[in-house]
Amino acid sequence: MRRRAVLGAVSAGLASVAGCSSFGTSDPSMETTPSPDADTAYTPPDYPPARNDLTEFDPEYTAEKIRVGSREGVEDPENNEPHEILVWNATSAARNVELRITDDVEQSVVLDETYEIPANASLSVSLLKPSYYVLKITSSGTSQETLSVSRSLFDCNRSETRIGVFEDGTIKSTIISAMVECQTDDGTGGQ
Repeated sequence: MRRRAVLGAVSAGLASVAGCSSFGTSDPSMETTPSPDADTAYTPPDYPPARNDLTEFDPEYTAEKIRVGSREGVEDPENNEPHEILVWNATSAARNVELRITDDVEQSVVLDETYEIPANASLSVSLLKPSYYVLKITSSGTSQETLSVSRSLFDCNRSETRIGVFEDGTIKSTIISAMVECQTDDGTGGQ
């Protein structure tokens, strides 16, 4: 993972349609976050948040749930909810999927595991700590995709990065979000 530090930053953000079962689309947005080194600004990863080519997401069940990180120390937790990553094995046989998730701000690997996902089942990974993440998924050692998880996805809304791994080895993805207005400390709307 290479570290990039500059004064300004551009990243792919999130623009979704309303409703928890609706599929979103990505839309570029400006985001900057202070880096651990206060003298520089952090540049978010230059990977797409999703390809938005996943039009169906219908696993029979969730085979395993993983929690990554901690909620301890999260400021304003009601407005900084976890982000879910769901990986669906959309095939008729069990498949090995390698997930490598890096906290790009901290420059640390937070998950690096291979999971056997049963046929037509999903794996759920909950990112508990708001940050910028890079997600690398490799299916059965052949197909690979790298996506980003933007800090902006950690808000009061339920949001998910949905990924489908298909028979021909293709990996498709999309993001969904409830997209409701978050409350501020004074009880008014806003984000």
